[in-house]
Amino acid sequence: MRNLVTELIDECAACNRCIRKRPIEGANRVAMVDGQMKVFVNHERCISCGSRIYACHHGVRDYVDDTERFLGDLQRGVAISLIAAPAYRMAEDGDRLLAWLRQLGVRNIYDVSLGADICTWAHIRPIEQAPQKR
Repeated sequence: MRNLVTELIDECAACNRCIRKRPIEGANRVAMVDGQMKVFVNHERCISCGSRIYACHHGVRDYVDDTERFLGDLQRGVAISLIAAPAYRMAEDGDRLLAWLRQLGVRNIYDVSLGADICTWAHIRPIEQAPQKR
């Protein structure tokens, strides 16, 4: 995955708010820069969820907004599939949003919770096949 989280590391005060908010272990790395501690994004571990962007009160972190590229790719007929978080259902116009995206050319829209269902099934199946090994 390309680096979707950007940083202005000179502004980092090493307050560690981003470290406390990260959902993935090792998504940050700490280093000394010119005698000052700085917290960097570890792009090899970061899942680009945005939690550190909102946690930072120093304006260090931001994100790459690729909305225009996304819409341009759809106009050019690029085959795009989306994975939507179930939270879209809570939006008043969530279903209309998905219908609009389909009209623009999105080929497939998957609910991210489908992956959770598959993982659950994959864990339960061996237990059901060999219950004596519990």
